[in-house]
Amino acid sequence: MIFPDEINAAATRHNLDPNLIVAFILTESGGDPWAIRYEPNWKWFLKPNYWALRMNISDKTERSLQMHSWGLMQIMGTTARELGFDQQIPKLCIPKNGIEFGCRYFKKQLIRYSGDVEFAISAYNMGTARKNSHGFRNQIYVNKIMNNWRTSDE
Repeated sequence: MIFPDEINAAATRHNLDPNLIVAFILTESGGDPWAIRYEPNWKWFLKPNYWALRMNISDKTERSLQMHSWGLMQIMGTTARELGFDQQIPKLCIPKNGIEFGCRYFKKQLIRYSGDVEFAISAYNMGTARKNSHGFRNQIYVNKIMNNWRTSDE
């Protein structure tokens, strides 16, 4: 298991299966804690002026940081801010931080979708689970997580 102490601690805190967290990590970052991805179409920000002042950076820098996904679970900067992350956003690459905030976000989706794991997985990736007659719009992503979860459980 990748970063077992951090995974087990966060999974326990949020009442999640640690193997499911491993599945997210394998799918999202391949286990690379320094994985960073720019999301050019990102349009949602949380108080960039406020955070820029707090972090002693420019508004433009804070907006840019919020437009990236970070760390093992590829949590978006804005999403981490919404969930209470009050440090410099690149610190989401520290495994303890990235796993904690990834678990918080996934747990939020599980609650939102009444415990339906596949809906929550889809929403983790897209913000909202969107399903049609062929499955989720991001069915390939959902399948990857589910397959990695089954594999990590063996």
